[in-house]
Amino acid sequence: MTVLITGGATGIGKAICEIFAKNGYDLAINYYKSEKEALLLKKELQDMYKGKIELFKYNLASLDNVSNLYHEFKQAYPKGADVLVNNAGICEDKLFQDLDDDKINEIYNVNLLSAIKLTRLVISDMISKKSGTIINISSISGVLGCSYEVDYSTTKAALNGFTKALSKEVGKSNITVNAIAPGIIKTEMTKDLDEEYCKQCIPLNRYGTTKEVADLVYHLSQNKYITGQIIGIDGAMIL
Repeated sequence: MTVLITGGATGIGKAICEIFAKNGYDLAINYYKSEKEALLLKKELQDMYKGKIELFKYNLASLDNVSNLYHEFKQAYPKGADVLVNNAGICEDKLFQDLDDDKINEIYNVNLLSAIKLTRLVISDMISKKSGTIINISSISGVLGCSYEVDYSTTKAALNGFTKALSKEVGKSNITVNAIAPGIIKTEMTKDLDEEYCKQCIPLNRYGTTKEVADLVYHLSQNKYITGQIIGIDGAMIL
């Protein structure tokens, strides 16, 4: 069994890689900036587990790179992916009118359009096999909408819509499609937030962990009747 994970070198992506490796999967890990972390993760996982691990360095802000990633992936794993996790994402905390066109295009390409394109490429093998799992890492921002993150929120909301629609289209091929919408998870992306203030907005009064998100991803990869869902993991920030 093979899992392809975008943005897999750090944070939530790293935890997802770890749980799939632990459970005997071969891993295809996409990363871009975090080369040192990706190489270290590969070594650590190879030392601990027996599965095949390949790294693919591509900036998914370029949709041409999505095609390049897929073709290189298929050379390494000719049978394709059993599980695809679209985890790569970027956020820019600025007023809506202050983002320039280049940054807006980058946010939309990485968070939304690359996930759509990679899914379109990967899903052909899944349809042929009549089996497969696609998991999109969305965000609480895509459900609530967040000020200073208008474009980020928009991409995540669109990813949720993509998830629901695609699940209905490919269900007859025994393919499940779900999205996970994390709240505040303790990662590099959230390290500059005022933690004590943020905790007041979370009924469980703590940040989530990357392992908790990864556990949910793995559970969804094994359950073949949950599909078309946007599953929050947010400590009851949304009720």
